[in-house]
Amino acid sequence: MLEKKIISTDDDYLYVSSLFRPENTEFFQTKEISKNRLKEISVQPGRSDFILFSDCKKIGWFHITVSANPCDGVVFGIIIDKPFRNKGFGHDAMRLIEDEAFKIGAKKISLKVSECNGSAIKVYEDAGFKQIERQILMEKEIG
Repeated sequence: MLEKKIISTDDDYLYVSSLFRPENTEFFQTKEISKNRLKEISVQPGRSDFILFSDCKKIGWFHITVSANPCDGVVFGIIIDKPFRNKGFGHDAMRLIEDEAFKIGAKKISLKVSECNGSAIKVYEDAGFKQIERQILMEKEIG
């Protein structure tokens, strides 16, 4: 059974920052994040960060950020550590995220996902998510 714990210790922040490595962030804009930067952003108003556990093992992380008006919904992000993927944890995590959003009165939840991340899209579709728009990310290397 999947469980969650709100991030509260330096070890928790260090664990979450360790999840931001290439095999876990292939489809992310944020490829790495330091423990200290994570601490800074985790105290933003309306944001909660959680570690995911299964059988007392840390297997991932998610955050939820509430809009100014909870009825407008929440945005979330999630990482299931690569060794724990394809074991149903993503589906279980979606239920925990939805429960958290419901507790705070949100009427909808959303996230950004890369078109290339087919396995994540499948998990989200299985959880009832629908694509509402396509985004184009553009970048230019300079210097």
